[in-house]
Amino acid sequence: MRRSVLAAVVTILTAAAGLTACEPAPTCGAVITADTTLAADIRECAGDGLVIGADGVTLDLGGHTIASGTDDTGGRGTVGIRIEGHDDVTILGGTVTGFATGVGATDAARLALDRLTVSAGVTGVRFDRVRDGHLGRSSVAGAFDSILLLRSARNSVHDTVGVGDADTRSAIRLERSNGNIVTDGTFRGSNGPNIQLVGSHRNRVEGNDAGGSNTAGIELVGSHRNRVLRNLTASESESVTLVDSDDTLVDGNDGGRSTIVVSGSDRTRVTRNLAGAIRIASSTGTIVTYNTVTHAWADVITVDAASADTRLVGNVVTVSGQDGIDVEHVGTYVADNVSDRNGERGIEAVAGVTDGGGNRARDNGETPECLNVVCT
Repeated sequence: MRRSVLAAVVTILTAAAGLTACEPAPTCGAVITADTTLAADIRECAGDGLVIGADGVTLDLGGHTIASGTDDTGGRGTVGIRIEGHDDVTILGGTVTGFATGVGATDAARLALDRLTVSAGVTGVRFDRVRDGHLGRSSVAGAFDSILLLRSARNSVHDTVGVGDADTRSAIRLERSNGNIVTDGTFRGSNGPNIQLVGSHRNRVEGNDAGGSNTAGIELVGSHRNRVLRNLTASESESVTLVDSDDTLVDGNDGGRSTIVVSGSDRTRVTRNLAGAIRIASSTGTIVTYNTVTHAWADVITVDAASADTRLVGNVVTVSGQDGIDVEHVGTYVADNVSDRNGERGIEAVAGVTDGGGNRARDNGETPECLNVVCT
């Protein structure tokens, strides 16, 4: 009777720890095929930490750490938690450190990562052909990319910190990834753009702190139909940069005194942002409305001679070193802008622009304060 009771107690205790009575505790390289909760750290791994080997598995780290035996900065291919070809996997609550890739998922659907602290020698968290997954409430650092979504669709990254350093390409990078959402995170410290989209379409980037970059807070390259909304983007140079990226909405971002750049990008709408300058170059159909732009060392809002069909409406422009608004293309519509206290003219436009009226310029450094548009 006593032996039966003792066996029952052992079974209950081991089940509470996430293991059955006959299962040993996982060690480095173990393949996880059933729900598992770690009862201890896993350290000094020479290869992968753990490998997910079945669909529908929940791996709860239980606050424990999975660690490589060495700092794998050489990119030898080790992964702290590897998920390949398995769906509906959940990873929870612990630390993964020292591997080339912290958490690496390939060909997976409905992956959930939550409450993780990850640091890695190359990429902190990597999604490759992952769909409908999420990464939330985590802190991720990588020496190349902190977070990388590659060929991945309909994922969400929320309430997450991506931390870069002097060698990091981006704190979060989406490459050939469509329909994803990046919200309410903090992405800082990278040597390049803190948030970068390359060849990625129909994504939403909203409510993030992406400031402090040496280049751009947020950069889109060859990426179309994206929305960049209400982010903090003040950086050393550029706030939001669009290169060859069409049909983008840039709305409500706080870039401080850094610059919004629209280059080679068509049908962009730039509205209700705070910035130090807005530059429109070689772009068609740009709408620039209701922005507050101030304290640029040169011209504040510029439209170059290669940018057709631009509309400048309702912007407030102050305290630049040169012109408040400088328009070089005749196909530009200019209306209801305020341009005060600039070093040169309030508005300088080439002859033939469309003056929609309602423009105002005061206390600027040159007279007339507006050229080729009427200002009050």
